[in-house]
Amino acid sequence: MMTNWNTFRFELWLSGVYRSQMSAVVVFYAAFTFAEICAGTFARAGVKNRLVNLSYGIFVGVAGLFAVGLLRYLVSIPSRVEDPGDWRAVVLRVAGYLVMTDLLFYWYHRLQHGWSALWVVHELHHSDDALNVTSSLRTYWVDRVIQTFLIAAPVELVVGRGPWSLVWFGMIAFAWLCFTHVDLPLSLGRCTLLLAGPQWHRIHHSVLAEHQGKNFAQFFPWLDLLFGTYYFPSPGEFPPTGLRPSFA
Repeated sequence: MMTNWNTFRFELWLSGVYRSQMSAVVVFYAAFTFAEICAGTFARAGVKNRLVNLSYGIFVGVAGLFAVGLLRYLVSIPSRVEDPGDWRAVVLRVAGYLVMTDLLFYWYHRLQHGWSALWVVHELHHSDDALNVTSSLRTYWVDRVIQTFLIAAPVELVVGRGPWSLVWFGMIAFAWLCFTHVDLPLSLGRCTLLLAGPQWHRIHHSVLAEHQGKNFAQFFPWLDLLFGTYYFPSPGEFPPTGLRPSFA
């Protein structure tokens, strides 16, 4: 039991992966907030809204830290020895993390919108009527715990736990999460089919009827195309965001 507790404590406080993700938070939010200031969209959300979102983010971060530690304590996932110089292996494993994570997240996300018990957890994220980069952390802490066990655990079990790969995956995933929520009139054009961008994800947060139940993927819109929920926004289509009366 002592060995297990030491393992749990080590993973909880010294996990290089999680520390890397947390240290990147400040850098990414500062960069994208600066972009919103330059684009003149910062005032739409205001300082108070952003501070509220970041306060939720603190709870999400702490919950994620404990969830990762608890996962390591309960589930034995052996770490693979990775040579940081073997970039091909790292790139392949990161790609595996991204694709499998988004596949599982896609169906989990659809379930959040289709099942009222999970919508109660998810609706906070959609309640922001001034979508901005800080909206990416506007969620209840329990959602991070659920995703750790339903998404992160299966991905690591299948793809493997590569320390260097996880560090890079964490950086890329968080940066893209910030990017897709940033309040910028930015479209990726034809690349939208391959990669999610601010305009494409804004459609998912839209209050307009024609946008409901669309664009669930976090990274790869082709998953929505594959499963029939893809919506390609027209040029200049940046709808208002917020909650609709029903959860569906």
